[in-house]
Amino acid sequence: MSVTYTAALPVRDQTVLFLSSLLHDERRRRGTRTGSRALSPFTQAVLILRWFLDNTRVAQLACDNTISKSTAYDYLHEGITLLAARAPKLESALLAAKIAGHDHISIDGTLIETDRCRTPGPTLGVDLWWSGKHASHGGNIQVITAPDGWPLWTSDVRPGREHDTTALRTHTEILPVLAAWTGDDLPVLGDLGYEGEAGTITVAFKKPQGGELTEDQKAHNKAHNAKRAVGERGNSLLKTTFKALRNVSLCPWAIGEDPRGRSRAPAHRPRPHHMITQRNKPLRGKAQCLRSLTAGRQRRPLPSAMAQSRLGALDGSDFPGGRLQTTLMSSRDPVTMTTAMHARVADTRFVLDRLTWLNVGVNPDAELRPLPDGLRGALDLCWVGMFGHS
Repeated sequence: MSVTYTAALPVRDQTVLFLSSLLHDERRRRGTRTGSRALSPFTQAVLILRWFLDNTRVAQLACDNTISKSTAYDYLHEGITLLAARAPKLESALLAAKIAGHDHISIDGTLIETDRCRTPGPTLGVDLWWSGKHASHGGNIQVITAPDGWPLWTSDVRPGREHDTTALRTHTEILPVLAAWTGDDLPVLGDLGYEGEAGTITVAFKKPQGGELTEDQKAHNKAHNAKRAVGERGNSLLKTTFKALRNVSLCPWAIGEDPRGRSRAPAHRPRPHHMITQRNKPLRGKAQCLRSLTAGRQRRPLPSAMAQSRLGALDGSDFPGGRLQTTLMSSRDPVTMTTAMHARVADTRFVLDRLTWLNVGVNPDAELRPLPDGLRGALDLCWVGMFGHS
């Protein structure tokens, strides 16, 4: 006996459509046949977001969508992997922080609790994922936040038994990037848990054993802790927005994919052999029609406009870094095409770099020369990502 009721998911339509588009593209990449999945990309996106936002049990998600529990887990892991692959790198996150004008960032570790996982650790009788500080099993995540506490970047997971400094040093890519940030006289604020990396991370003065802090040190600690406390808001935002992070029942090593979004590409099965068209075999239906249309076209060199489809109004315009022109080349000349592609990619990166700066009201040109009028109409600033470009 069951009762059906209506529920609302507290997200915008654009969020669901964004995730469903990722799922749709992934199905096309895998070569999934139409109608072979139990759920549509949109319904699968809703399933994934229900787990993230409400921490809905996978068994309940399977029941609501009339699928098996194992299929629900497969759909969930697929969505987590796709979202994880779109997370920015630490360098990109800090570049966006500089462009936004942040005068400092904060770093703090948080424990993502998980179910009891009996894994032997280096200490006899103590589980690897057991955190003595929190008296719970979980994984350590390093979170970097903006001055207002908005999460900018999260690390991969480390066992909960590790101290914040140990976890930070294990992620070898973090400290060099933070050192580059502090090299521009921009501090990284942290608590006394990072005392071992005080050369890179700014921490408060520790009260000496049997002594007292000076008045200047107390004033420094008060100002430091006031800023750092706001930065710790990021951990609360993550766990209150995504309730799944309060207790993760998945594999502990997969915890880092949930808040951070950086994972390795999964090993997908190759496309089935019977779905690959053999040119030496007769084609039927739509495939035969497609080949007939292709064979009936006039054979001629096909010009390609590289990286200029949205920049047609800028043909021959002068930029501070050089002259940007549309390049046409024959697809039959691979050497010329490769050379032109590299040139056009460099020009496109130049334009995106200028747009990223202009979007935050900063003129990057030393000579303060404005860009051509056609530039603003050719590229929409809304499509320039907040983390810049790669």
